[in-house]
Amino acid sequence: MNDLNTFDFYFEALCVRELRICAESIGAKLYHYTENDTGIEVDSIIEIADGEYSVVEIKIGANKEAAEEESLKKFYDVAEVKSKFMGIICVGYNAVIKRKDRIYVFPITALKP
Repeated sequence: MNDLNTFDFYFEALCVRELRICAESIGAKLYHYTENDTGIEVDSIIEIADGEYSVVEIKIGANKEAAEEESLKKFYDVAEVKSKFMGIICVGYNAVIKRKDRIYVFPITALKP
Protein backbone atom coordinates (compact mmCIF):
# COMPACT_ATOMS: atom_id res chain seq x y z
CA MET A 1 0.00 0.00 0.00
CA ASN A 2 3.05 2.26 0.18
CA ASP A 3 3.32 2.19 -3.62
CA LEU A 4 -0.12 2.88 -5.09
CA ASN A 5 1.34 3.32 -8.58
CA THR A 6 2.50 -0.30 -8.65
CA PHE A 7 -0.70 -1.48 -6.98
CA ASP A 8 -2.63 0.31 -9.74
CA PHE A 9 -0.88 -1.89 -12.35
CA TYR A 10 -1.74 -5.03 -10.37
CA PHE A 11 -5.36 -3.93 -10.02
CA GLU A 12 -5.57 -3.20 -13.76
CA ALA A 13 -4.17 -6.66 -14.58
CA LEU A 14 -6.73 -8.28 -12.28
CA CYS A 15 -9.59 -6.33 -13.88
CA VAL A 16 -8.41 -7.18 -17.40
CA ARG A 17 -8.32 -10.85 -16.39
CA GLU A 18 -11.89 -10.66 -15.08
CA LEU A 19 -13.08 -8.76 -18.17
CA ARG A 20 -11.46 -11.39 -20.41
CA ILE A 21 -13.26 -14.20 -18.55
CA CYS A 22 -16.60 -12.36 -18.87
CA ALA A 23 -15.99 -11.56 -22.55
CA GLU A 24 -14.99 -15.09 -23.49
CA SER A 25 -18.04 -16.50 -21.69
CA ILE A 26 -20.25 -14.75 -24.30
CA GLY A 27 -17.94 -15.35 -27.27
CA ALA A 28 -16.51 -11.82 -27.24
CA LYS A 29 -12.88 -10.70 -27.55
CA LEU A 30 -10.90 -8.30 -25.40
CA TYR A 31 -8.42 -5.76 -26.75
CA HIS A 32 -6.29 -2.86 -25.56
CA TYR A 33 -5.99 0.35 -27.59
CA THR A 34 -3.16 2.88 -27.72
CA GLU A 35 -2.67 5.58 -30.34
CA ASN A 36 0.81 7.08 -30.15
CA ASP A 37 0.09 10.15 -32.30
CA THR A 38 -2.78 11.49 -30.23
CA GLY A 39 -2.05 9.81 -26.90
CA ILE A 40 -5.49 8.19 -26.81
CA GLU A 41 -5.41 5.01 -24.75
CA VAL A 42 -8.17 2.66 -23.60
CA ASP A 43 -7.52 -0.11 -21.09
CA SER A 44 -10.06 -2.57 -22.50
CA ILE A 45 -12.24 -2.89 -25.57
CA ILE A 46 -14.76 -5.73 -25.54
CA GLU A 47 -15.90 -6.69 -29.04
CA ILE A 48 -18.83 -9.04 -29.49
CA ALA A 49 -19.37 -11.22 -32.55
CA ASP A 50 -21.63 -8.79 -34.43
CA GLY A 51 -18.98 -6.05 -34.29
CA GLU A 52 -20.52 -4.00 -31.49
CA TYR A 53 -18.14 -3.07 -28.73
CA SER A 54 -17.75 -1.46 -25.33
CA VAL A 55 -14.83 0.41 -23.81
CA VAL A 56 -13.70 0.21 -20.19
CA GLU A 57 -11.09 2.18 -18.28
CA ILE A 58 -9.61 0.89 -15.03
CA LYS A 59 -8.32 2.93 -12.08
CA ILE A 60 -7.60 2.19 -8.47
CA GLY A 61 -8.69 5.54 -7.10
CA ALA A 62 -12.02 7.29 -7.42
CA ASN A 63 -10.10 10.57 -7.48
CA LYS A 64 -8.68 9.58 -10.90
CA GLU A 65 -12.11 9.07 -12.41
CA ALA A 66 -11.98 12.41 -14.29
CA ALA A 67 -8.83 11.41 -16.22
CA GLU A 68 -10.41 8.10 -17.22
CA GLU A 69 -13.60 9.89 -18.29
CA GLU A 70 -11.54 12.18 -20.53
CA SER A 71 -9.78 9.19 -22.09
CA LEU A 72 -13.11 7.48 -22.85
CA LYS A 73 -14.57 10.62 -24.40
CA LYS A 74 -11.51 11.19 -26.60
CA PHE A 75 -11.74 7.63 -27.88
CA TYR A 76 -15.50 7.99 -28.48
CA ASP A 77 -14.96 11.21 -30.45
CA VAL A 78 -12.45 9.64 -32.88
CA ALA A 79 -14.00 6.18 -33.22
CA GLU A 80 -15.67 5.50 -36.56
CA VAL A 81 -18.20 3.17 -34.94
CA LYS A 82 -19.58 4.35 -31.62
CA SER A 83 -19.37 2.09 -28.58
CA LYS A 84 -22.56 0.78 -26.98
CA PHE A 85 -21.18 1.06 -23.45
CA MET A 86 -18.49 3.12 -21.72
CA GLY A 87 -17.41 2.24 -18.20
CA ILE A 88 -14.83 2.88 -15.52
CA ILE A 89 -13.91 0.18 -13.01
CA CYS A 90 -12.97 1.94 -9.78
CA VAL A 91 -12.17 1.01 -6.21
CA GLY A 92 -14.42 2.68 -3.68
CA TYR A 93 -17.75 1.91 -5.30
CA ASN A 94 -20.11 -0.78 -4.08
CA ALA A 95 -22.77 -0.30 -6.76
CA VAL A 96 -23.02 0.47 -10.46
CA ILE A 97 -23.58 4.16 -11.13
CA LYS A 98 -24.86 5.50 -14.47
CA ARG A 99 -23.70 9.06 -14.94
CA LYS A 100 -25.43 11.72 -17.03
CA ASP A 101 -22.71 11.43 -19.70
CA ARG A 102 -23.59 7.72 -20.36
CA ILE A 103 -20.49 6.48 -18.54
CA TYR A 104 -21.01 3.76 -15.95
CA VAL A 105 -18.75 3.60 -12.90
CA PHE A 106 -18.64 0.26 -11.14
CA PRO A 107 -16.60 -1.97 -8.82
CA ILE A 108 -14.72 -5.07 -10.01
CA THR A 109 -17.24 -7.13 -8.03
CA ALA A 110 -19.90 -6.19 -10.60
CA LEU A 111 -18.14 -8.44 -13.15
CA LYS A 112 -19.77 -11.84 -13.17
CA PRO A 113 -19.50 -14.29 -16.07
